[in-house]
Amino acid sequence: MTRAEDLHQCRELLGRLSRELTLAEERERRRLAEHLHDHVGQTLALLRRKLTSLRDRTMFSGLEADLNEAVDLATRAVASVRGMTFDLSPPVLYELGLAPALDWLAERHDKQDGVRVRFLDHSQAIAVEPELRVLVYASVRELVLNSLKHAHARRVEVELRQKEGGLEALVRDDGQGFHPAGLDPRARSGFGLFSIRERLAGLGGRFELDSAPGAGTQASLWIPLREERP
Repeated sequence: MTRAEDLHQCRELLGRLSRELTLAEERERRRLAEHLHDHVGQTLALLRRKLTSLRDRTMFSGLEADLNEAVDLATRAVASVRGMTFDLSPPVLYELGLAPALDWLAERHDKQDGVRVRFLDHSQAIAVEPELRVLVYASVRELVLNSLKHAHARRVEVELRQKEGGLEALVRDDGQGFHPAGLDPRARSGFGLFSIRERLAGLGGRFELDSAPGAGTQASLWIPLREERP
C-alpha cells in the first residue's frame, strides 16, 4: 500500500468516526431531551397546577403573596425546562424536517442572543434522509454558535438550497473574521470546523470557508443529495 493510499484510508476512517460521534451525540441529546420533557417537565407542570389550585382555594388567607410567587417560580421552571429540551434536540427536526429545524434555530438565537439571525429556505421542501438531516443540522448549529461566540457577529444568515445535485447550507456573518489557513484544529472552534470537514468528506461532500480579518465569514457545506427512503 502506498503512502497516498494509507493517508486516504486514514482520512476515510477519521470521517466515519467523526460522523458516528456526531450521530451518537445527537442520539444522546434526544434521549436527554425526552427525559426532561417526559419526567422533569411533566412533574413541574403538575406542581404548577397543584400550586395554582391551592392558591385559588386559599383566597384571603394571607398566603396569596407567597403562593403567587411559588406559582410564578414553577411557571418559569416549566419554561426553562421546555427551552432546554428544544435546545438539546428540537422535535421539529424529526417531525417536520431540516428546513423547519433551521428556521427554528435561527429564530431561537434571534430572540435569545439579541443578534439578528435569519433563515432563507431555497431547498424547495426537499426530503433528506434522517442521518443526513441530523449531520447537516448539527454542522449548521456549530457554525452559528461559532459566529455568535467567537466571531462576535451582529448579523448571521443561514441559507439552505439545492446545488449541483446536492444540498448546500450556507452560514454568513458580519463578525471579526479570521485567516482560515491559520486555524488551529486544537482550539475549540478550530476542532469543530475540522470535524465538519471530515464528516462531510466521508459522505462525498465538501466544506469551504471564506473569511478574512474584519471581513466576516461565509461557511458553506455541501452533500450529495440522497432522497429520504420510505
